[in-house]
Amino acid sequence: MGVLIIKRVKYHGDKYLYESPELRKGLNVVYGDNGSGKSTFSYFLEYGLGGRVSPFNKDQDIDKYRLILEDTNNFVELQ
Repeated sequence: MGVLIIKRVKYHGDKYLYESPELRKGLNVVYGDNGSGKSTFSYFLEYGLGGRVSPFNKDQDIDKYRLILEDTNNFVELQ
């Protein structure tokens, strides 16, 4: 059986860009202060793997992700 290795998570859009630090092989721990982007990172990762992320649903009224929801020409890239 193969192994899935993700080295970096990127989001590109016309209004908002995000790029994670390079992830190492093995277990990576994501930590930081409130509002530093931990949830956004995990949502991009889940979305990039084909998951459905409820905060990114345009029917939700979440101001926290307004930049992403209103962005255009956007995509998530997993390296």
